[in-house]
Amino acid sequence: MNRFPIHRFDVLPSTNLTAKEYADNGAPSLTVITANHQSNGRGRMEREFTSPLGGLYMSIILRPDFDDSIMPLVTLAAGLACTSVIEKFYDLTISLKWPNDLYVGARKLAGILTETGSYSYTLRKIPYVVVGIGINVNSRPQDFNSSLNGIVTSLVSESGKEYPPSSFIAPIVESLEHYCRYLKEEKKCFLGLWRQKDYLYGKKIYWDKPDSDIVYGIGMGIDSTGCYLIRDLQDQILPVLGGRLQVME
Repeated sequence: MNRFPIHRFDVLPSTNLTAKEYADNGAPSLTVITANHQSNGRGRMEREFTSPLGGLYMSIILRPDFDDSIMPLVTLAAGLACTSVIEKFYDLTISLKWPNDLYVGARKLAGILTETGSYSYTLRKIPYVVVGIGINVNSRPQDFNSSLNGIVTSLVSESGKEYPPSSFIAPIVESLEHYCRYLKEEKKCFLGLWRQKDYLYGKKIYWDKPDSDIVYGIGMGIDSTGCYLIRDLQDQILPVLGGRLQVME
């Protein structure tokens, strides 16, 4: 029996939205919301997250006891948690594209969307974090929009192995709990582990900034705060603040 509650749904607009409702109503840490399909799945920057049948779509409520300044690193912890579980199930090498995507080779396998509750002046901290995870487990190429051809992949496509998506729920929750604890107690080592999985490091990339400006350069990895760094064409090291990073074709 799991030591954390799992609420299962057939279809939800978004598991994150439902998880935030549960969290606002007092659901405990490690509560899981999962759905077979999302009708309005969301990614970072409000982009659509395609959620065909055969994928794992889950959101985990966390009520961590560490400082709010570490909250942005929870997304990195979730990436490591998913990677470690997937690599135990499959003979695959997973890379992490900052801040929230998992890749096999040059194709996207999974996405993570971390959202926090509103700051509580009573508690003097952020009361909870919701970690949304979407993994293409048994999805086939034809299940995705044709515009995603060659961009996304799935575990069954890469390995030929088919597992029930639900078999990943408990291992991922336990792994996330482990990496959040590791983040709090051994932050330097935690960042070192993430750097070993860095998809963008050393690649020619561009930074699509929030102001629509574009910076071209080389991926330089994360700093001590978990912020990504890019070396631009003028040989300056710049922290990536918002926007998105893409590999140059």
